Amino acid sequence: MTAVIIQSAVAVGLTLLILWLSHPLGLRLGVLDIPNKTRKFHARPTPKMGGTALAVAGLACVCLHFFDVGMPMPVKVGVMLVACHYIIGLVDDRSDIDARLRLVLSAVVTSAAFWLDPTLIPAGLNFSWDMSIGMVPAFAFAAGVLVLVSFVFAVNLIDGRNGILAGYAMLWLTLLQVTAESLPLNLYIVAMLCCGAFLVANLRGMVFAGDSGAYLVACTIGILGLHAHNDGAVSIDQLLLWFIVPVFDAGRVLAVRLRRGQSPFRGGRDHLHHVLWDHLPPRLAGALYASATLVPAVLSVFAPGLTLLWLIMAATWLLILSAKPVFFGKLRAV
Repeated sequence: MTAVIIQSAVAVGLTLLILWLSHPLGLRLGVLDIPNKTRKFHARPTPKMGGTALAVAGLACVCLHFFDVGMPMPVKVGVMLVACHYIIGLVDDRSDIDARLRLVLSAVVTSAAFWLDPTLIPAGLNFSWDMSIGMVPAFAFAAGVLVLVSFVFAVNLIDGRNGILAGYAMLWLTLLQVTAESLPLNLYIVAMLCCGAFLVANLRGMVFAGDSGAYLVACTIGILGLHAHNDGAVSIDQLLLWFIVPVFDAGRVLAVRLRRGQSPFRGGRDHLHHVLWDHLPPRLAGALYASATLVPAVLSVFAPGLTLLWLIMAATWLLILSAKPVFFGKLRAV
């Protein structure tokens, strides 16, 4: 028990220290986000050190046990896969590498992880209405890699507004913990404390997650989600409901940009959070954005048999939010 307390205190303490020193560390590492007049409107250069703060905390939790022969192979593979995605994101934060190259790198390391840890590969799709669809191994391997890589990049797209990534990380961790006990309790508490500290710093404009933070969070949640589904604790439609905002937004942005003849890999201000915050007061935009996942996700925990209904309602709500944001501003004025 003493070792667990010390380990947890070290992890949280390192996160707080890196957040406190984020500006000089960001300057030294070359990961400052410089504002411009097109997409980045923050007031001052901001360090993209949120991912590093969370990564160091995770490293503190596992480094003492990483080479322990008693540690299950899936845990070691998961740690390495998350670390690889963090490094890919950090390199992008420093050098702004091409999105297509990041996709290839993510697919390569994910494929290697699936080969080393076959428990990540879904043997079939389990639905909340007591239906399962089996998959042949080769297709399951390819589908699993595609899903995890797509999820990582979808989460990276939603990280464009302070508080969103940390808020979703805490929500997803809690959902997975309640339904599947995905983490040992002490690690769950540490993860929540570290994400909470980053959330406060992020909301105050002190630090951004950066691609390193988005990749780290998304890969971690994606791996936990795959294991929870493969263990039968969570249905595939529940996971889709919990992750519907990044999945929906990625699909919507892809369709919009292709229709305009634009590259889907370029940056822009056409994400759902841009649509809402550009047309509505910040508090109303935040409440509507949060409602798109929070309400249906909680309903799916208490009434998992109705997950398909909650999924349809959530998708409909997202379509309304993305198409008619001005309506809510007029409604508020009345």
